[in-house]
Amino acid sequence: MPRRLGLLLLAVLALLPLHAAGAQAATGDGGDVSWPQCPHAPGYGLPMPGAGAGFVVVGLTQGRPYAPNPCLDTQLAHVARTGARLGAYTFAAMPTAAQLRATGATGPYDSSTRAGRLSNAGYAQGLWSAGVLAAHGIDVPMVWLDVEHRRDQPWTKVPADNVAVITGSVRALQDRGLGVGFYSYLSGWREITGGLRSELPVWATAGRRGRSAALAMCTEASFSGGPVVLAQWYDSVRDSDLVCPGAAPAARALPLLRRGSHGPAVVELRTRLGLPPAEQFSRATALAVRAFQRAHGLAVDGVVGPQTWGALRGGPAPDQWFGRGA
Repeated sequence: MPRRLGLLLLAVLALLPLHAAGAQAATGDGGDVSWPQCPHAPGYGLPMPGAGAGFVVVGLTQGRPYAPNPCLDTQLAHVARTGARLGAYTFAAMPTAAQLRATGATGPYDSSTRAGRLSNAGYAQGLWSAGVLAAHGIDVPMVWLDVEHRRDQPWTKVPADNVAVITGSVRALQDRGLGVGFYSYLSGWREITGGLRSELPVWATAGRRGRSAALAMCTEASFSGGPVVLAQWYDSVRDSDLVCPGAAPAARALPLLRRGSHGPAVVELRTRLGLPPAEQFSRATALAVRAFQRAHGLAVDGVVGPQTWGALRGGPAPDQWFGRGA
């Protein structure tokens, strides 16, 4: 996450606890990179993490939606060469007037209301980010959503409007089969969201206070109330990160799945249901989910949320924080 660039949310946001057995944690400290690591403008030529990095979280944008990281492919190739685990993050932002006109009228929300139009605009931002993942062959189980103040596309002073956008962005990513977590900091989160509470995992930052302060944040209350999974610290040259001890077995950022969802989580779902692997949540998938829910005494709604995931996942689970470089 570039330095100084720095739910109650809908029932679509869910965090699934898992047993430690079978949980896979990334090992070793890592780092995060984005356009500041580009060797040419608009970047600053900051160094990439070295061969010893356990993981690298790569930014998809140039600090705002619809502005791609111009060095994304080069950075992905670097991560692949080092053998580090791969993560991804993107930005949410208040849509510009032009973006709201272009994207507010279509989407899963009621476009007759301002809140619905803002959520549709946020949904479009999330779809754009999911499209970047697909276009660049990035295979990660989740995306970190950066929610912080940006001068070039600022949030409003109305938290409810900001939350509407964030809600839409999260839903779009989850509809594409991705888990979601939040990166932010306490004062910014309060100013932007009004102190929204969420169970989604958190990527916290200790700023310039060093690794020990970052590690301490793993056991402190987070800005949103969600469990701290990653913690960051930085200096003038490099952003560093660690995976909190016990984070992998303690919490999983699994997406809510429904008809129309697609992605790696749907493949896992279908496999656990005994169906042929496929990325699309089809009518057959929904029928199988309903049958499973009925057999296990769950609410029979065809939607895969925390309860259904919990019943499905009795065995080892894949790493929910990182993927692998191509």
